[in-house]
Amino acid sequence: MPIKLVTDTPIDGHHRRIYRNSPGLAARQQASRYTAFCMWAEANDFNPIEYLLPQIIVPTETTPFLYETRFAGSDIVPPTPAEIASLGPWHYQLEFGPVSTRNRRDELDWYIHRYRANALVDLAAEIAGGQQTDLSVLDVASHCGVFSLQFAEHGFGSVTGLDLRNENLAQARFLADAYRIDGVRFEQGNVRNLGMREQADIVFCGGLLYHVTFPMELLTDLFETTKEFLILDTLCQKHPFSGFHLICSKDIGYTAEGETHFEFMPTYRGVIDGLFAVGFTEVYEILGSGAKDTRLYKDGNLRSFLAVKNKDGIFRKWASRIDQSSAAIMST
Repeated sequence: MPIKLVTDTPIDGHHRRIYRNSPGLAARQQASRYTAFCMWAEANDFNPIEYLLPQIIVPTETTPFLYETRFAGSDIVPPTPAEIASLGPWHYQLEFGPVSTRNRRDELDWYIHRYRANALVDLAAEIAGGQQTDLSVLDVASHCGVFSLQFAEHGFGSVTGLDLRNENLAQARFLADAYRIDGVRFEQGNVRNLGMREQADIVFCGGLLYHVTFPMELLTDLFETTKEFLILDTLCQKHPFSGFHLICSKDIGYTAEGETHFEFMPTYRGVIDGLFAVGFTEVYEILGSGAKDTRLYKDGNLRSFLAVKNKDGIFRKWASRIDQSSAAIMST
């Protein structure tokens, strides 16, 4: 049989309807192809908000970071605008009384990150139950360290922020010094090498999973690096299948992006299945009461998970106290 070259293969109706005949192989085609799928999913009831896990319901308020509040009530001299500008551009709004890094508040920046701190970092401190000084924290992809600083402000004994970009680390160290926060250090590293690090009691990973091209390897390393529990906060697509969308044309010049212009965006089910697949036996979804007023969380596109590694550790002790408290309330 002779070799053939076929260039006019048929395109089925499903592909025509969703992707408008675009094969989506070139980087320049990916954005429009992905957008076409998302629009089709929304129009065809293929984009529901699902809740498939036991939940931890956390009362939340969108308030300043703990260290911002402490600073505002202190007599510490704030950094000058020139000192702040020398480390710019800043992609997080941090405030020192009348001085700030970006001089404006907006929902995507100010509100989302402070909601995260209240719902996630403060929850970890609650679970620690006064044992913070005995526990270590690893903040994976810490950017300029806003959550590392929140953990340290709660009194965790050892807090390490890990980030790829030196410009982010310079900002983080500046903030730790400006806010007078001890017990936190920042290190440069690629999460591809995360499995080589020592374990931490609590691992926090916010805003990273959807930036990588090796999601299952990352989840495996997060599992191996965790002693007690992992808190994972990530963008998810709601499409009801377990998988990852290929996203291209990312601007890697922006310091909150990953290292490549392409990445895998997980679905909600993909994250859940991935966490169980790598070894976590208990996975909960964290739902803060303030989510309904916070962009991306209220639409179910940003989701927060707590995955337990040590089934007999501090999480189980905390959960037992919560169960007993709930039982007492229901019996009255």
